[in-house]
Amino acid sequence: MFGPLSLLILQTCVIIVAARAVGVLARRLGQPAVIAEVLAGILLGPSLLGRVAPDLSLALFPKASLAGLSLVSQVGLVFFMFLIGLELDPKLLRGRGPSSFAISAAGIFVPFSLGALFALRIFASEGGAGVPKASFTLFMGIAMSITAFPVLARILSERKLIKTNLGSIALACAAADDVTAWCLLAFVVSFVHAKGALAAVLTTAEALGFTAFMLLAVRPLLARLAARITTRESLTQNVVALTFVLLLASAFLSELIGIHALFGAFLFGAIMPRQGDYAHALAERLEDFVVVALLPLFFAFSGLRTELGLVTGYGNWLLCLLLIVVACLGKFGGSFSVARLSGMSLRDSAALGILMNTRGLMELIVLNIGLDLGVISPKIFTMMVIMALVTTVMTTPLLELVAPRAVLRAEAAERASIGNRAARLLLCVGDAGIGPAMARLAASCAGGTGPSESLVLHLERPRVRTSSYVRSSAPDVDAPGRRGLSSFLTTAADIGLSLETAAFDSSDPAADICEVARDKHSDFVVLGLHRPVLGKNVFGGTVGAVLEHSPAPVALLIDRSLARAFSAEWSQRRVLVAISGGPTDARVFDFAEQLLRDSVVTLTILSFSSASGEGSPVSARAQALLAAHSGRIELRSALRPARHGALLEASDRAELVVIGLDPAWGLSADGLDSDGARLVLTCHASLILIHERAQA
Repeated sequence: MFGPLSLLILQTCVIIVAARAVGVLARRLGQPAVIAEVLAGILLGPSLLGRVAPDLSLALFPKASLAGLSLVSQVGLVFFMFLIGLELDPKLLRGRGPSSFAISAAGIFVPFSLGALFALRIFASEGGAGVPKASFTLFMGIAMSITAFPVLARILSERKLIKTNLGSIALACAAADDVTAWCLLAFVVSFVHAKGALAAVLTTAEALGFTAFMLLAVRPLLARLAARITTRESLTQNVVALTFVLLLASAFLSELIGIHALFGAFLFGAIMPRQGDYAHALAERLEDFVVVALLPLFFAFSGLRTELGLVTGYGNWLLCLLLIVVACLGKFGGSFSVARLSGMSLRDSAALGILMNTRGLMELIVLNIGLDLGVISPKIFTMMVIMALVTTVMTTPLLELVAPRAVLRAEAAERASIGNRAARLLLCVGDAGIGPAMARLAASCAGGTGPSESLVLHLERPRVRTSSYVRSSAPDVDAPGRRGLSSFLTTAADIGLSLETAAFDSSDPAADICEVARDKHSDFVVLGLHRPVLGKNVFGGTVGAVLEHSPAPVALLIDRSLARAFSAEWSQRRVLVAISGGPTDARVFDFAEQLLRDSVVTLTILSFSSASGEGSPVSARAQALLAAHSGRIELRSALRPARHGALLEASDRAELVVIGLDPAWGLSADGLDSDGARLVLTCHASLILIHERAQA
């Protein structure tokens, strides 16, 4: 019906759509994207589509087309393994303590040994005809030893554990395990390809020589090339073409030697220099196409080879269960036991064992190599795919059960009174346009310039790839994940403000903002309010969720050229504070007092007769501020019925207005009434709306 090219295009479209569709469900269940793509491949294969609609399956994936699909998926894998090599920062493998070395060694050799012993027991019944026992045994040992470094890095990043001791050990162990496992796999592949012991020794010697050539000759060449790539614009098409030629040549040589093309691609990525923009810019150009378009083809091809119908009867399902148990005992048991012996706590040891048991995509790559070599049968391949899925799916829920987020992070102490110290602000810069205003606000709260204990946070939508999770933490404004902070950091540098920054991917920004605020003991969470005031849900989405769950008071900034108004050219920065007698007044005063740390800030306190009577808390707080900042405070009062008009009139002489999210102003976390909307729309100054959720 279709020609080869049109059929391949149709297959690619179907595969990508299926992977994206299943991916939506996987993300909602808290599972990594790799699970969705593997399941999508299985659903398109004989296990589901082939059973439900055999004619459609045969028309869409005829056997004659699978060779072409396989070749395209293999090309995609070559580039993907290059990206995996890029992720494995060599710094993770250096300077590790004895305990990390022991844990990573146990994470390889314990599951390898258990897998090999199990393979010996089942070889008589499950070993293919003509397959040497040694090849089957060695390969099963390797397959049990794999840890999916990319999936593990993503889980650590999403749980904010990369910079913790547990995260550092897990990353180091997973990186070492992957390098070791791929070296062992290269040896096993060469052993399978070789004809006789002498040929195996020769292939191993050639592989070692190839590795030495890549390290001693190609790596210095790449370093000289990287020295010329000082900006992303320096990465010309000629440089990209040369890099791809070298990558493909590395893959070709490793295939020629007999250790598989993927090893050459992985090694080439691992030796790429990490200095400058060379590696990261190259990965940015390559990863989306490879991950979105080419990699799903590999998963679909794996799914077409996965036949659940081969696993029938009590005996086969028992064997499959035993495979899963052996895999978990080897990885979890080995890592957990050595971690406990090295002095790690019970909780951290269990969490580390669960993380190391993650297999994901890397396992599928190894299994496909084994099936291509004929070392394992289609039935064992299917069982091992099930094992890879089960061990990956169980990681996130087990980790939450053994070491929930609330336990892994330090217990938050009661938020201390701000008193005379500078407030710790959590400045959430979601849009680069509000960065300068946030920087000026942070500077005033820090005294106008100098160091600050505040933190500026930028969250981005999650990326499928994990390369950004293991980058150096050096402050590089142009680095992916930090571009949203560029305007903030530029303004901060101009005014001499220094503070901590953080940027990472987030699938649940509100929860992550609240978690960071809790961990950092923030005094205020500052959010930019970008939604239209006349919208039905002005405080919906992320803002609404933060208002509901934030452990600290929230300051919503409506920016109206605050950065220009608070610039150095102005002799004074006029702030209006409106006091209504409501529950947020204390926090409004707290924020205003922080702004007074800036010596050029003047403050007008507008209060109403019922709120500022003699002996009232408002009066006492206003008098205390007046005594502490004589000459910079003006006290004004107005009648309550005229509060909105009085506020708008006073705001004409201010650059910033600070008020509570208070029903007295027509403002609440549920939205704005007509008076509140008119106030926000007609106020020409920038606004800060303070909200503090009621304590349970």
